[in-house]
Amino acid sequence: MACAGIDPAKVGIIPFLKDDESFQDVMAFTGTGPERINGRIAMIAFVAIALTEVTQHKGLLEQLQSYPGKTATLMILISIASLIPKYVSGVSLRDLYDAASREGLPNNFKFFNRTHEVWVGRVAMLGITGLAAVEVLIKKGALFG
Repeated sequence: MACAGIDPAKVGIIPFLKDDESFQDVMAFTGTGPERINGRIAMIAFVAIALTEVTQHKGLLEQLQSYPGKTATLMILISIASLIPKYVSGVSLRDLYDAASREGLPNNFKFFNRTHEVWVGRVAMLGITGLAAVEVLIKKGALFG
């Protein structure tokens, strides 16, 4: 079943090599996992922090104290979900990420690529760090405190 707007003839068959990437390779400092997983966690967490601060008037630090189990569960689930494609497909994450950036995608999907995901994740990580720093300095919620 083809996605609407994607011409399989333009994309072609993507040859994958045998997955020789171990879990240690994926999670190494220079591996394909850490920055992407941390970025995904940060992007989702930033939105959750902002929504909770607006609706419940709890800042970041108070949220972490109030919901430690939910926070840890969310982080674990995002980490697992980021690794599932590797183990389901039997293809290394590096090859999957390379395939996701190939030509042939419709123009409305060109913005959603691995470079943008990494940079938006970095910005979200900085945003959470900034929220925590401001909250420590002013002793109340940084966004809507």
